[in-house]
Amino acid sequence: MFQKVSKLKNFGIFRDFKWKQDTPDFAKFNLIYGWNRTGKTTLPRVFVACEKQTFQFKEYPQGGEFEIKVKDAYCDE
Repeated sequence: MFQKVSKLKNFGIFRDFKWKQDTPDFAKFNLIYGWNRTGKTTLPRVFVACEKQTFQFKEYPQGGEFEIKVKDAYCDE
């Protein structure tokens, strides 16, 4: 289970995002909402990269980086 997105760099609208210490980790159920073009679709793209264990698909940006905390492990690029 994904716990948090530790880092997003040059990925979607995120230029240098870091998860803040006081931000709670993801739980079993999460609600993600916001205005158009605020980064909601970016999260599933990151999760797909981890799931497929590849970064070779058209939605993955050139030079994009991310790091995800996954239940005592990390998925990163």
